[in-house]
Amino acid sequence: YAPEGYRIHRSSSELDYFTNAEVMVRPGINLTPRWNLSAGFGVTGVHRKYTAIPITLRATHYFSSKPDKDRFLAYLDCGFGIHTGADRRAIFRGAVGGGYQLYLSRHFRLGFLLSIRSTLFHPEVVLYGESIAPGDINKNDALSTSVSIGMNLTF
Repeated sequence: YAPEGYRIHRSSSELDYFTNAEVMVRPGINLTPRWNLSAGFGVTGVHRKYTAIPITLRATHYFSSKPDKDRFLAYLDCGFGIHTGADRRAIFRGAVGGGYQLYLSRHFRLGFLLSIRSTLFHPEVVLYGESIAPGDINKNDALSTSVSIGMNLTF
């Protein structure tokens, strides 16, 4: 509600540049020499001053069945998370991507990843310079679609 007591419906779209970071631990299992299934958890930046603890499931396909060689990969990742702020609201996210994995040794590989990620989250509502209490908001959703560039170490 506005301070005057009526409901506000506002919708907007913007193109913006900002950087975030993500640290994930992703234990997994090789189903076949070409397929891996893993669960991930960690901390991720979603938007400016908005971080979450995600839990995701990732299916990875390797384009070579030889794990002792460098190889291309593609993956699909989806899951949910909890906002680290006081409101503890849920986020939902999904990503599709690919990359290249370098064979370093029998137990270590280095991957370079590129993905498109979408995240549905619920940012703070600020009206006239004041934050609106979550209980006074019927609905506040934001969809962020981004390009993610990353590296991973597999062991």
